Amino acid sequence: MTAAGLSSLLIARGALKELDAYPEELAAKVDPCIESALGWMAMDIDRYFGFDLYGLYGMYTLEKVGDIAGIAQFGKVDWYARGAAWLLKKQARDGTWDGGRGGTLVGTPLALLFLTRATQSPVQILGPPVFARGEKGYQGDSGLVYLPQQNGFVSAKVFFEFLAETRDPKVLLLAADAVKSYPPHLVHELLSYLLELWTKKKDPVTHFAAKQAAILSGVRKIQRKDCAALADQLREVRAMDVAGAAEGDRLSELLEETRSPVLKRRLLALIDRLGQVDTFDAVAATLEDRDAKIAERCEEILSAWARQYQDVTGGDIPRVEKNGGKGGKRSWSDWWSRHKNDILSSWRSKRTAQKTADPSPR
Repeated sequence: MTAAGLSSLLIARGALKELDAYPEELAAKVDPCIESALGWMAMDIDRYFGFDLYGLYGMYTLEKVGDIAGIAQFGKVDWYARGAAWLLKKQARDGTWDGGRGGTLVGTPLALLFLTRATQSPVQILGPPVFARGEKGYQGDSGLVYLPQQNGFVSAKVFFEFLAETRDPKVLLLAADAVKSYPPHLVHELLSYLLELWTKKKDPVTHFAAKQAAILSGVRKIQRKDCAALADQLREVRAMDVAGAAEGDRLSELLEETRSPVLKRRLLALIDRLGQVDTFDAVAATLEDRDAKIAERCEEILSAWARQYQDVTGGDIPRVEKNGGKGGKRSWSDWWSRHKNDILSSWRSKRTAQKTADPSPR
């Protein structure tokens, strides 16, 4: 009866929320009851697939909770797939189900209610299923994003495919939550999803996609073709980061050409992590970036390299005033022209030694 009571609570809560009549005092009492009941069902989920819990009525109550709450899985159990497979095995030759203590007159309609998923939830009407989980945030690289309004996770791929197909503006509130929950290091994936929404149609979905792409890229009036190129470049940088190896010429090219502060920050982080001193000219040129934080990051990288190669430069470190702008770029360029050959020779020798000792990419 836990599932039956839980489904009633879920229906009542949903109706009160729609009427904007669900005060915090009531939520403080009801929400913990719902969460604890869901937890109990997840722990005892295997008992629902059979005649143990009130015959097939137990399976029907499971279907009601799963569909009303928009839950596709309890833990790792896909309740509908498991239940449907069990029912297909138990169907009699005449098409009926015994239903345990309920007999065929009760068991058969209950089995059909389960198989046809007679209960529909707003989540299923609006979009893809929600996966019940205990913690918030993005689930690693699993492709699941957390939606606060549903208190659960959805497949980002399935969700955005659904939105691209239906172009339903009612889903955009959920889409905004999905964008916020997406991990920064996979922004290239998110931009790719947004590009599918960004069409020639002048509708709310295209407006949403273009606006979000501008925010994510950091380019105020980005064009769709430029956004597509940026997504490819971010994907390329992500691949370099995962491989732990990159070509300085390519890093320099990307850093000098992009208008996106997001890509610049990714490139600088990768250049710093890999110690890619052969990008010195590009990093020095970026000292003049109008984004003060990016310029400051360039200064940090160049200063770290100057300290790292003091044995090669004889302790020669340029004196650059904070926020030096063009003057700072000149100071660093002059310093680099004096020591470039020696530093690159030392850096290449160290890389060769590292590769000899450990042939895996760094």
